[in-house]
Amino acid sequence: MQIIKIAITSIILIAFWLGCGGDKEPPVVEITFPANGAMVGGTVTITAEAVDNKVVEKVELYIDNNLVSTLTSQPYAYSWNTTSLQDN
Repeated sequence: MQIIKIAITSIILIAFWLGCGGDKEPPVVEITFPANGAMVGGTVTITAEAVDNKVVEKVELYIDNNLVSTLTSQPYAYSWNTTSLQDN
């Protein structure tokens, strides 16, 4: 089994919210799985939470600065196949 060590810094979630009514408060976004620095292998499901005082329109998931998924409804989850990646 291939094992990949990931850091939350290489996985970026961006939540977009509707600016209706002058909403100036950004959403709170958190990767809930895997944990920062976790060792993963094969296909791993990345999960996240995004909360806003109004509405979260979408959550974009970037891995190594590449957009890999745009999620528009909860639960925010993405299946990441790591089998083609080098161990590190």
